[in-house]
Amino acid sequence: MSYSLQIGVRYLRSKKRATVSMITLISIIGVALGVAALLAVLSITTGFEQAFRDKVLGVNAHVLVLKSGREFRDYRDVLATVGEMEGVAGIAPCSINEMMLTKGERRAVVLVKGVTPEGLQTVLDLPNQMIAGDLRGLRRPGSTPTAAL
Repeated sequence: MSYSLQIGVRYLRSKKRATVSMITLISIIGVALGVAALLAVLSITTGFEQAFRDKVLGVNAHVLVLKSGREFRDYRDVLATVGEMEGVAGIAPCSINEMMLTKGERRAVVLVKGVTPEGLQTVLDLPNQMIAGDLRGLRRPGSTPTAAL
């Protein structure tokens, strides 16, 4: 018997009898149940964290290339340069604007993000995150652009 096992068995046994005492047995079971509960909670939390990360990263681009100022006229050149970089999976132009929504007396400032339907498939996982509807009707020739909320 190894030295560490010998010490463990020595302290598990009762001092008066050669058997394990009831208090020791209850303590061991309590510690085992506590560790099992902790492992279960950590496993569930890790699963939720992964699902949350997939949802958040799925509807947001991983990298945004921004220009300070009002207009970004040479964005096509920047798109071509970024698209040639190693490791880039997809590129798409987008527009990010602050807006105010009102309903009756209620107001809220929101950030509206827009991306072309053609570029959507390469940069976002939005179709898989949608609860209802689809993206087929977003761009019709000659029509006013629509939105997906």
